Amino acid sequence: VLAAADGGLKVGIAWTSGLERAERAACRTRLADWSPLAAVPGATLVNLQYGDVEAETLATEAAWGRKILRWPGLDLRDDLEETAALCLALDLVVAVPTAVGELAAAVGAPVWRLTPPGDWTLLGAAARPWFRERGGAIEAGWTPERIDAEAGASGDRREAGRELDAVA
Repeated sequence: VLAAADGGLKVGIAWTSGLERAERAACRTRLADWSPLAAVPGATLVNLQYGDVEAETLATEAAWGRKILRWPGLDLRDDLEETAALCLALDLVVAVPTAVGELAAAVGAPVWRLTPPGDWTLLGAAARPWFRERGGAIEAGWTPERIDAEAGASGDRREAGRELDAVA
């Protein structure tokens, strides 16, 4: 499946929390909000979003005029071993606070975690120890424009996390 990425930057995306509780509302976005990331030249988006998102994905692909790669048969929520392997095969994972983003960071994949201001899940700590760079969080009421700015900052594929220091 990843061979379809044409040698460009392979970016895994997870755009919404699977938890429907009120305190998680800031962790839910729509895939359509991520159009600036989809517009990055040479980037191929890879779906890491678990749950029933096929209709949303198809509608967004039609609107963008480009495909989002999917791994057929992979249970992104419950097959941790295969999901971790997929994350490691990517150049970057961009996610709102989700289990997939945390898993990717824990196995050493470069991750941009788009987190709402005042992220309570840090439990008073400055960073998450399992994120390679800066605790991995971009804490700023993020917008599609912010995604665009962050995506434009990464020139070097595997060092994308380090580039955030200059932008954030």
